[in-house]
Amino acid sequence: MTDWDLDDVLAYTSYRRVRIRHKWVGGIYYLSMMVILAYTIGFQVILAKGYLLLQPIDGAVRGTVYAPRLLPALVDTPFCKDSGLQAPDGIQLPCVPLELLSDTRLTADIGLLVGTRVSSGMQTRTDCDPHTYGCTLWSPTTEELSDSLIPAFIRDVDNSTVFIQHSASAEDYTQTVTKAIDIVDTFSDPAVRDVEFMARSCETCPLESLPVNKTKGGDIIRLADLLSAAQIDLNEPLPPGSAISSHSPFHNKVNRRYTGTTVRISIVYETGGYKYVVEESDVQNKVETVRWENATMRMVDDIHGVQLVFHQTSKVYAFDVRTLILTLVSGFALMSVAKTVANSWVLYLSPDREKYRLFVETTTPDFDPDSEHERVVLARVLNKKRKKLKMMYEEEAGDASRDPSREYTRDAPLLNPTAP
Repeated sequence: MTDWDLDDVLAYTSYRRVRIRHKWVGGIYYLSMMVILAYTIGFQVILAKGYLLLQPIDGAVRGTVYAPRLLPALVDTPFCKDSGLQAPDGIQLPCVPLELLSDTRLTADIGLLVGTRVSSGMQTRTDCDPHTYGCTLWSPTTEELSDSLIPAFIRDVDNSTVFIQHSASAEDYTQTVTKAIDIVDTFSDPAVRDVEFMARSCETCPLESLPVNKTKGGDIIRLADLLSAAQIDLNEPLPPGSAISSHSPFHNKVNRRYTGTTVRISIVYETGGYKYVVEESDVQNKVETVRWENATMRMVDDIHGVQLVFHQTSKVYAFDVRTLILTLVSGFALMSVAKTVANSWVLYLSPDREKYRLFVETTTPDFDPDSEHERVVLARVLNKKRKKLKMMYEEEAGDASRDPSREYTRDAPLLNPTAP
């Protein structure tokens, strides 16, 4: 049985260090170290805030639309036929007041549709068996209803107000680094929350801040201000081929007031407050609903309008030790790049690279000799290595054979240091 020596099994193999005394080599190395250190501390930690952890949030949003108390002036409603004015785009319809029951609806994607055009009609229950294939329970159908009715614009929708309520809390209480109460929402006191209304018309355009009326338990925003921030003009004619209704009585000449549009409202939470960021988005903007129904008749609403889609996101950051450590470790791992740069200069780029290689490189003999001379060289080198190892083991064996119980005193004879 072979005895295992832990000193051999657990022996540590170190790398050889060569100290090159040359100011240019050292300058390249230390300059690279300084650049990496400046990048790690200056950019990753300070500028990129590598010591902060993003606080994920979980919340809910509720939007409500309120009709204006006063009707708009006729000069502000040229799209109404009864205004007596000429619409710039030539699109005019009869106008009806904003009726919250029929003109605002929740949409399938958790949005709020504020109607700008509405068509309502009555349907009668047919006598066909509902279990029969092809049976039409209501007549006329929705398509026939749309063809037979003249749609109407909602005259006071521009001056309506949107009341937004939202709450937010930490998504995972076990990993949060800030308390949930530190995330400010609309239920916080208006005096302690900072609210901004920002427009994001394009990626390169500057954001424009608009006023928000803060109340206890919510925020009030005028729909016209919201549309203006998103650079939406309901009366501007749409270019040919874009979201044109097939039932348009204007020879396919329509605008957003007729077809509707969608506004994406992002609620971005920050430390001490939040902001609304609005932009137009190409999402559905129509809903068909039943206002009321009995055994024989029902009223159907076909509503086009401004769909408000809400989204919550977090920009709440807090100091986190683990994030800082990971940032520093990932940055300091680049320190090896400094050695790579210096070694590349020493071995490949420096004019004195041939001299440097005499000190930093060790070449072994050819272990697959192709000639007698190479075999002789290999055998000679291996014999020298074996002699050195043999001498080392013999010295260790000689030390181990000494009597460990022997004690040297002042009277013991001294070894002759000059003896062979």
